[in-house]
Amino acid sequence: MEAGYTALCGVYDRWQTLHGPEFTSVILPRLLASVARHVPPARIHCDVACGTGTLVLELAKRGWAASGSDASAGMIAEARKKAAAAGAAVTFDVQDMRDFAPATPAGLITSCFDSVNHLLTLRDLKAFCVSASRALLPGGLLAFDTNTERCYRKLWHGPITETHPEFILELKNGYAPSRRRAHSAVTVRYPEDTGGRIETERVEERCFTRKEMLTALRAAGLTPLEVHDFAFSFAPEFGKLKTWWVARKAQ
Repeated sequence: MEAGYTALCGVYDRWQTLHGPEFTSVILPRLLASVARHVPPARIHCDVACGTGTLVLELAKRGWAASGSDASAGMIAEARKKAAAAGAAVTFDVQDMRDFAPATPAGLITSCFDSVNHLLTLRDLKAFCVSASRALLPGGLLAFDTNTERCYRKLWHGPITETHPEFILELKNGYAPSRRRAHSAVTVRYPEDTGGRIETERVEERCFTRKEMLTALRAAGLTPLEVHDFAFSFAPEFGKLKTWWVARKAQ
């Protein structure tokens, strides 16, 4: 987690197209509905573990002063390319999600696509919640999703090979229920006519219990407003794979 993604950076957006709608298109309506219900104190947004910056750019298009941070220098490089191509006045910085600090206090902090599950210990989780609380304006909102244990049991097991016209992605997944820890050995293979290079990395996640998450939020001075499991609208047959969280910093 310390260095963030490496091998996945260059293929991340294209990989996601193999799974139906891009995740931001799934989570954005849920996020906007929560924002409308709870109304943050300012339209200043920071996306933590922002990846390639898609959610940041969507909020910027809607008039938010938006920024993003990620531990992966490769992801931040991709996000900056997208922002430049879109002509968007947003900033992206390399920062660890356990100790991030946006340039301007935020009315809304997000961390989506199970980024919080990349925190592997309760200490890491608490550090993230404390950093979020410090970075929020009074009354500001923290919104994020996590994977449910059903997700890990159903999807994080065995080898998976996914083929894109520009690369082959191999995932060797596993989940240890007793430790609530998941892992994926990632291999990205590029065609011979583009150099035939091979890149690898190991991804690890932790499945936090609801009690652990609520305890960490409250200890950081964040009051939970929404906690509910949900299924992807384009794949309801898999059941509720995600939990949506919204918490508010005290006024």
